[in-house]
Amino acid sequence: MDSNNVWIVLIFILIGAGFTTLEVLSHKAEIRETLEKKGSKNIRVSWQPLDFDKSNHTYSVEYEDANGKLHQTSCKIHVLGSTIYWEDKP
Repeated sequence: MDSNNVWIVLIFILIGAGFTTLEVLSHKAEIRETLEKKGSKNIRVSWQPLDFDKSNHTYSVEYEDANGKLHQTSCKIHVLGSTIYWEDKP
């Protein structure tokens, strides 16, 4: 593989990483917004990149409900969609 091909591959990897980062940030904001509408606070959302689900991104979520009770759950969002699939609905 010559050096031009290496640069092309690296550029595609960087573009893919950039799109993934933007998508993950968007999903995290959507999860927070959903929980805040229900009165939740102290929301922590972390992406689980090693879940190896090909069509969904998986997130671990921790939050306090309106009564101050701590909850830990996970959810998935389709790579091309915005519907949140909760393990335990908030």
